[in-house]
Amino acid sequence: MGVKRLIAVLLSTYNGEKYLKEQLDTLEAQTLNFTLYIRDDGSKDNTFEILKQFTQETKRKVFLLHSRKNLGVIFSFMRLLRFAKRNLENEIFLFSDQDDLWMPDKIETAVNKIKLKEEGAGKGKPILYHSDLTLVNGLGKPKGTTFWQEMDLDPKLGKKLHRMICQPTITGCTVAINRKLAESVHTVPKKAKMHDWWLGLYACAFGEIISDPIPKIHYRIHDGNVIGATGLSFQKVFKHLKKFTGYIYAWKRENEERVLQAQAFEETFRQLLTQSQIEMLSAFINSPKKSFFVRKMIQFRYGFWQHSFYRKVSSFLFF
Repeated sequence: MGVKRLIAVLLSTYNGEKYLKEQLDTLEAQTLNFTLYIRDDGSKDNTFEILKQFTQETKRKVFLLHSRKNLGVIFSFMRLLRFAKRNLENEIFLFSDQDDLWMPDKIETAVNKIKLKEEGAGKGKPILYHSDLTLVNGLGKPKGTTFWQEMDLDPKLGKKLHRMICQPTITGCTVAINRKLAESVHTVPKKAKMHDWWLGLYACAFGEIISDPIPKIHYRIHDGNVIGATGLSFQKVFKHLKKFTGYIYAWKRENEERVLQAQAFEETFRQLLTQSQIEMLSAFINSPKKSFFVRKMIQFRYGFWQHSFYRKVSSFLFF
């Protein structure tokens, strides 16, 4: 399918010299033309020098932002998105990490699927595309599984807001969004867990999410990942249970962060939410104040569960 629309790829880097060049090579190999917007978030290694050399050698159109103040991954990506939106002809925006390996048709696949969805839903609908990922080690060798398999994720559940607020199904480096979604989300509040989760919440509540089961990225698992694949297997649960107090504390802390994010989402987009969505979010936000038995009634009524058997057990015990 032929596609002619302006595409923006957003690349935020931080101390990524080890794998960055390989990722840039896979961007160069993409089958569609695009403009690359790059922002370094204050690297202390040779990342910025690698980027400058790349901009001098590539035939791609590249914008290397001058600001290198350390903002953190969320706000670095959002600054890139704001900058790329200034070009009103950019229609599709993709997010790129610094250490993965993109398949040559990754961009083309995402753009075509968004275009197909727009033909049915209309360009006025916020649309987010994401896919599964092939897990590889630091050397780029496949580990024999995918991210969704490792995390036991069901992407269909990520299209339901009451499940999305409990656990994300979207991985930022696979994400592509259309112009409508990019224009709808101007900022990401400090209470948001990650920018991809926040965009996913908006698309889930007000638009469409495309979940592609075919991996288009080799996703490196290494010590430098900001967030990596950490499946909750029986062995990991058992390890956590050996330090039961710490496990409970960690889960409750994460739940508190999920509640704060849901509260920020409800406050930010209240005027757009339906009454049933507001009631569901309010129940989730206020649940920590309730007794255990009332929380269980709320949990079963609205379906506030995470994915996989072990995560559901944790949800029941500690939600």
